[in-house]
Amino acid sequence: MKQLVQICIFFLLFSCQTQQKKAIQAAVTKPKPVILFQPLAFNDTFTLERIKDSVEKVYNVTVSIQPNTSLPDTLFYKPRNRYRAEKIIHWLQMHMPDSARTIVGITSMDVSTTKGEIYDYGVMGLGYRPGRACVVSTFRPSKTVINKQHLQQRLLKLIIHEMGHNFGLPHCSSEECFMVDAEGQMKLDKERYLCTNCKNHLKL
Repeated sequence: MKQLVQICIFFLLFSCQTQQKKAIQAAVTKPKPVILFQPLAFNDTFTLERIKDSVEKVYNVTVSIQPNTSLPDTLFYKPRNRYRAEKIIHWLQMHMPDSARTIVGITSMDVSTTKGEIYDYGVMGLGYRPGRACVVSTFRPSKTVINKQHLQQRLLKLIIHEMGHNFGLPHCSSEECFMVDAEGQMKLDKERYLCTNCKNHLKL
């Protein structure tokens, strides 16, 4: 009887260890979320390639750069000669595959959205929380950059910010966090990292 009990305990422990190993292997081999970079009248492939690696490290995702495409005329707001950000997001969602977690529209064109009582408010980017699509624009950040590398850094921070909203992150109170609210100002150069609170929220 004692020997039978020992055998049962052995098999029970063996079974638990096997299940733990399978769980660990599943976690390791679980595919990373796929993020699509969709250039919209944006021809700087070199910049996108450089930003791609950094975004993959910050969010532990796989980024795929899509072929450059033009912005449809239906998204254009003629009275102000710019594109409506919320319409771009809707258009992106209509054209993204189900396999992608998020699609990021990247453009050099000016974009705008409604903010409070202002119907057409110029923005650097827009992403809904949560969501599956966002858009960023280099139009405003490019006006005060020192060089191309400076613009790349600003664009990277914009993408991380709007993707963060898609992943469920709200604006952050830390002035150095990527998720700080711009509040109509150019705060990109002060941003340094995704703060601990935001990482914990995403379980990174």
